[in-house]
Amino acid sequence: MTPPTGEPQQERSRRTLEKLLKATTEVLEQHGLEGATIPRIAERAGVSVGSVYRRFDDKDALFKAAFLDLIERAAETNRRNLRPETFAGMSLEVITRALVRAMVRQFRTHPGLLRALEHFLQHHPDLVFRKRALGLIAENYGRIGEILLICRDRISHADPGRAVRFAIVSAVTIIQARTLENDTVWEKVAALDDEELERESTNLVVAYLTQSICS
Repeated sequence: MTPPTGEPQQERSRRTLEKLLKATTEVLEQHGLEGATIPRIAERAGVSVGSVYRRFDDKDALFKAAFLDLIERAAETNRRNLRPETFAGMSLEVITRALVRAMVRQFRTHPGLLRALEHFLQHHPDLVFRKRALGLIAENYGRIGEILLICRDRISHADPGRAVRFAIVSAVTIIQARTLENDTVWEKVAALDDEELERESTNLVVAYLTQSICS
């Protein structure tokens, strides 16, 4: 009997790839870049080590595929959910608090994975990969900016678009430092729980956008 070919085989291959990428992000979350070995990932995915190497030349290629898949999925989710009309009629304070809360939850839910992603992007020599990944991340920030620009009339800066981009990156940097980095300076100088982190980050963004700014 002729073995099955065509779409069913392609579908099985697609599902295997999806399982492998999902397993990679799960292992990265749990064990970090150093602990995410091919045998450990293969076991989590329920495939053989040989099956991994039939699809990827090495661990680096697998990591790049998994990280791009992760960022692309996040971008697609934001395309669906971060629509200006969803936030119509809300105040700048309410919108900012909702966006900041979502950021904090994201970092708190997947700290190991996001820590691994940050390190991987910072130190990877493949400029094409970095450009693609950072471009998708910038797209996500741009969608957040579109939401904040609903309240354009409350933004005092001469260039509202520039102001919201700066505010978003500043907020993300603070949240990332507080949630991902083992930085004892926070504990010594400004120890904040997540509710306080949300409140203070929201206040920071709103104050920057609404206060008179020196040129």
